[in-house]
Amino acid sequence: MRLARRAGAFAICFAFCHLAHAEAPALDGDDVKRAVGQFKPVLEKTIHDTGVPGVAVGVVFNDQLVWSAGYGVREVGKPEPIDDHSLFQLASVSKPISATVIARMVGERRLRWEDPVVTYMPGFGLADRWISRRVTIADMYSHRGGLPDHAGDDLEEIGYTREQIFARLRMHRMNDFRADYAYTNYGLTAAAEAAANAIDMTWADASRELLYKPAGMTSTTSRFDEYMASSNRAVPHVRLPDGTWVAKFQQQPDETSPAAGVASNVVDLARWMRLQLNAGVLDGRQIVDTAALAKTHVPYALSQDVPSYTARPNHYGLGWYVDVDELGQVRWWHSGAFALGASTIVHLVPSQKLGIVILTNGFPVGLPEAMAQVFLDMAFHGEPRQDWFAAYNAAFEAALYPKADPDYSKPPPNAAPPSSALSAYTGTYHNGYYGQLTVFLGADGQLAMAMGPAQRVFRLGHYSGDTFWYTPPGEFGVAPSAAKFAFGQGQVSLVIEGFSRDYLQNNHGPFLRRY
Repeated sequence: MRLARRAGAFAICFAFCHLAHAEAPALDGDDVKRAVGQFKPVLEKTIHDTGVPGVAVGVVFNDQLVWSAGYGVREVGKPEPIDDHSLFQLASVSKPISATVIARMVGERRLRWEDPVVTYMPGFGLADRWISRRVTIADMYSHRGGLPDHAGDDLEEIGYTREQIFARLRMHRMNDFRADYAYTNYGLTAAAEAAANAIDMTWADASRELLYKPAGMTSTTSRFDEYMASSNRAVPHVRLPDGTWVAKFQQQPDETSPAAGVASNVVDLARWMRLQLNAGVLDGRQIVDTAALAKTHVPYALSQDVPSYTARPNHYGLGWYVDVDELGQVRWWHSGAFALGASTIVHLVPSQKLGIVILTNGFPVGLPEAMAQVFLDMAFHGEPRQDWFAAYNAAFEAALYPKADPDYSKPPPNAAPPSSALSAYTGTYHNGYYGQLTVFLGADGQLAMAMGPAQRVFRLGHYSGDTFWYTPPGEFGVAPSAAKFAFGQGQVSLVIEGFSRDYLQNNHGPFLRRY
């Protein structure tokens, strides 16, 4: 199993098993109709059992949208239903869509996938100057540009802008260039922004003019404010410990729009899926050049270690996962999720011109990923090959609710008191990567800290000695984490687990305050 975290958010998949495979049947319309009929009650039961507030689904086959439906409500406690035109945040399903936009540019010879990012973004740089001059748009879209996993995402959580985060990417120690796969939303976003610079447009405008308009995707947008303005908007929900679902948070993904900021519905996405499955042609019109689009489906990076020589490898193309299934068929897919309330998937089988899209407005519990596998199993095997929901749900539970050791929110029975008065911990701390942090006494007399341009405030509870705990922000807030103070040699050091990364160069891990 693999978990790709954030803005991705999350993408969970399972390693394929063995190289040997049976011959895939050639599906016809009756096969797909049968699979849809079998699938509906399973989907409805899973929605009921999980309580996910709203779900929309669409199936395409042979260049047609053959079935679409909506289930549940746009917002818990309100009557407005989900339908196949309801607008959902797509999270990381945005990545293959933005790759399609760049393929349109490539097909029109306005740039090349092999162009270095610095060609169109001269100020862009990484820790290694040689790599900075050579890392290409394709490198970033295949997550092999050398950045560490999810570089920059934590800066977004405390209020840094896209440009500020780009500037700090050069502070990350590099992985092996074009050898290591590491899922990086801001690396991909930098490549997309460079491509938009090449045609002198904003990314949102380029997406609209080059893909959404010509493809007739009339409701799709790469702008958060347009999603929020929709009268048929699926509101994100999180699940409380008691199992109830509430509309509590709203992810604002404009900073990583090419990687996570698209909003769409299943009717529009069905048009985009048809374009993908028909070599860039939609309703008889060539929207995207065939060769430029085909390149997005070519494996560029090994996205998961191969456990044995008999296992089928998993790959990443340009904005797509590209794998081979148990029947020897190539599949293009991508999932996405926001822990603040969205979970989505698109899954295509190009040799059969078959695809399914599932969108939800709920915290990720594995429903889209599992149900996509169930539908494809029903199409090709007549029944599910395993309990897919149990497997995916367990994977998400393990990722989103890790068993912290220790659980910092629960002080040990022999907890030591703080070594100093609480006022000794207060003051302004500095870090070369994260910037300034202020520790202060709140109105309740307890310590708190404020971080980043947004001055995001986190309450500090006492754990033991000079160790305190806090809840990390946004999608990182899956379990309490530690804030560890250390006094000595005229300064106070503060290591914040979840922020003080060991991959930062020049000892930028701890926050420091001199006294």
